[in-house]
Amino acid sequence: MRKKIKDDEGMIGPKGREYEIDLYITDGESLIFEIKSYAEEEDVERFNDKAELAKKKLNLKSAKKAIITLEKHPSFVRFCEQMGIEVG
Repeated sequence: MRKKIKDDEGMIGPKGREYEIDLYITDGESLIFEIKSYAEEEDVERFNDKAELAKKKLNLKSAKKAIITLEKHPSFVRFCEQMGIEVG
């Protein structure tokens, strides 16, 4: 499901800005994910901010975060792992 969330408090940007996330929920498990043909560290940071906002706003305490990408350089994968993001 694609969902829009509003940053009422300005946690990751200007107050009131809306962000779009992709969310998969099944059998009580939640996954917030992003699909990119190529992702850089800045993309990971931006995605992580949106995912953390979504977890707070939608009360998804145990939601997993994942980036699906074609490019998986070892340094990129390590950076994602440091932020608690799975790479697929």
